[in-house]
Amino acid sequence: MDVRKTAREIGLFETGINLARVLGSPDVLAKVDLSMPLPDEDIADSVPQIAAWLRGFGKRKYLFLTPEIALIEEMARLGQPQEEVTLVLPWDLANPGKGSRVPDPIAYLSSDNDVQELARQIARGNPEYQRATRFDPYWKDASEALMTGLIYYVLVTQPKPSMKQVIDTFYQLRIMENGKGICTSLDSQFAWLERRAPDSVAVRKFCSFSQLPYVTASCVRDDLEKSIQTMFPVSIQAAMSGAASVSFEDFATSRTAIFILTSPFRTAQYAFANLLFSIAIRQLVEFAETRENQRLPRNVKLFFDDFGCGFPIQNYEKAISTFRSAGISSMMLCQSLSQLDATYGQDGSTVILDNCSTLVYLPGGLNQKTGAYISGMSGLPLDEVLFMEMGNVVVFQSGKPPLIAPRYDTLADPVYQQFMAAGTAVGAENRGAV
Repeated sequence: MDVRKTAREIGLFETGINLARVLGSPDVLAKVDLSMPLPDEDIADSVPQIAAWLRGFGKRKYLFLTPEIALIEEMARLGQPQEEVTLVLPWDLANPGKGSRVPDPIAYLSSDNDVQELARQIARGNPEYQRATRFDPYWKDASEALMTGLIYYVLVTQPKPSMKQVIDTFYQLRIMENGKGICTSLDSQFAWLERRAPDSVAVRKFCSFSQLPYVTASCVRDDLEKSIQTMFPVSIQAAMSGAASVSFEDFATSRTAIFILTSPFRTAQYAFANLLFSIAIRQLVEFAETRENQRLPRNVKLFFDDFGCGFPIQNYEKAISTFRSAGISSMMLCQSLSQLDATYGQDGSTVILDNCSTLVYLPGGLNQKTGAYISGMSGLPLDEVLFMEMGNVVVFQSGKPPLIAPRYDTLADPVYQQFMAAGTAVGAENRGAV
């Protein structure tokens, strides 16, 4: 019995209530094995009290970091129709070694196109390829084919396939020169698969790789290894789990928020984070296409902090041109247009900007490219843009003239102050109770 996994799936209260019913059994106590604090027998009586305490704050919106089924059901029984509960799912890439779990990309493979897209994204994860303007495309195509073959091999040979198994299979690959061409340490495994499924994609892709000259095959393997190391650092490999995967059909139907947490100092997480964003966008758009009106049941908003920092989200400049019709919108925060160019290329960044119906410029940066862009859009002289007084904003909206206005002071907002005062009072009350 994995109590921690169960708590992540149904919530601490629901897990505790179920455990409390059977705590008299020595077998259950042994299986729980102190993996979490054991609940008191009266935990079921505590849920209504906690629900009433939460509702006492007079809020209309609540956020839960775990799917607290028992608590949410009790609040629904006590609450008003206009009250809303949002489930927040944190995918902590900044601290994957501290027990957090992140989705396994293999869990989202449901078609040949999904496999091909995942292999393509991994093969292009090599940072040298991202920076190069004249990188030999043959190596990339061969790397993609090899990764496709390895993914299919794991899918057809493992009862519970995972990305970690694909990576481990890759690291078993050794290339030797045999006078006629190459032989590899995986030849016997693929020969076994060929006898059972001669037309499988895994066999065809690996056979293509096996036909390469020794030097070329070695270069392709080295290139793919760099891509794997970039996309899947060791800490991420250990944290990947199919149990952490989210059904994006459910995500687009219920009130759910996913927080992908990264660190500005641990850039090794960026490639994997952007892979998750790419998977999410593709899954949401494909789900919308299955619906009669071609739109998601609920609108989905994507928020990107430091959007131009790190690795690009694959095909984002293409997706942003179409996903609005599916009910998806995005808000991207970027330090400068030069940063956006460096990440997505000049053509890609131009397409992204062209698909933004609203643009807000916050003075304070001295980037010439950004200043020139804002100057051209607003009609202001370049020096006025670069040295504009802090505290102002320039707002551009489709169909409206530019607006220069004072930046809204959130800290002075009465609702914000009331919210913070309530939080301080609750904290003081809790400290007193302790």
